[in-house]
Amino acid sequence: MQLGPGILYAFAMILGAAAMNGAYGIPLRFMKKWNWENAWAAWTVVSMMLLPSLAAWLSIRGLVPAYSHTGLTSFAEMGAFGALWGIGVLMIGMSFPMVGVAIGNAIALGCAATLGSLLPLLGRQSGKLGTTAGNLILAGIAVMLGGVAICGAAGKERERRQGAAVSEKGKAKAGAIVAGIGGSLTSALNIAFAYGDPILDEVRLRNPGSAMVANALWVPILMAGALPGLLYCGWLMRKNRSVKTYWVAESAGYWPLVLCMAALWFGSVLLYGAGAVRIGSLGPVVGWPVFMSGAVIFSFAWSALAGEWKRSGGKAVGLMIIGISLLISALLLFGRAGS
Repeated sequence: MQLGPGILYAFAMILGAAAMNGAYGIPLRFMKKWNWENAWAAWTVVSMMLLPSLAAWLSIRGLVPAYSHTGLTSFAEMGAFGALWGIGVLMIGMSFPMVGVAIGNAIALGCAATLGSLLPLLGRQSGKLGTTAGNLILAGIAVMLGGVAICGAAGKERERRQGAAVSEKGKAKAGAIVAGIGGSLTSALNIAFAYGDPILDEVRLRNPGSAMVANALWVPILMAGALPGLLYCGWLMRKNRSVKTYWVAESAGYWPLVLCMAALWFGSVLLYGAGAVRIGSLGPVVGWPVFMSGAVIFSFAWSALAGEWKRSGGKAVGLMIIGISLLISALLLFGRAGS
């Protein structure tokens, strides 16, 4: 079966989203006058609250009537899963000092991609089990997990060769558990998206043929997802008395960096949503692991361009190439499934 131009375009959008997602954290390196909670809170407000609302308002006709005709159950389901996703993001960040960034990311990504694909497949798309598409998806998940594990090993080898600390002593096991739980919770973002059909139906009635209908979903989902991060950052700012850091004169130029971070991250969300909708009923099942796999590939590419892989040794580079090759193979399997 050949991949049609529509499917290829959809996957190109999702890979573009992955490239943007892999780069959005780069501006954090230049905000040295702010505490982490200052940068994260500012980014959360812009990327999860302001930009989603603006994008939905500008791209969708009849947004308010569409929301008013949608049952409260759909909003409650999306909001609940959005909040779980927000908690998961925080837990992944907490795992890094305990288990190391490379291993924490690998564990979290593997759990997120697997659950984010399997749960819709076992739920609303259960009829695909046992079919060619379902078998390709399961095979793609297996190959993807292998690629993620090898990429994680490459990151660990790189950190070892460069002399960076991988984990806090005695906390590696706890860190792995926290990363696994956090990664599992972040898959709730894709599940929340899958529960948005009632809103999509209402929006399509008012915007026939529009490729931006998914914008209506991100407002309730990301608003709910922002709350855990804002509460945690607020607690840290009170504890560390870091609210005043926003008014440090030398940090006035950080706000364009916050906007850049938010634009890259939310742009990746928009592209992913639009691409997943174009794939059709299997969009959340197939599109999510493509997005996750692509994010790993591009994050390694960005880190290589930034010089983070210098003096890593041949073993680390070799593992990275093998891992990325497996992820590309997984992408091809998901593409065949989506066709």
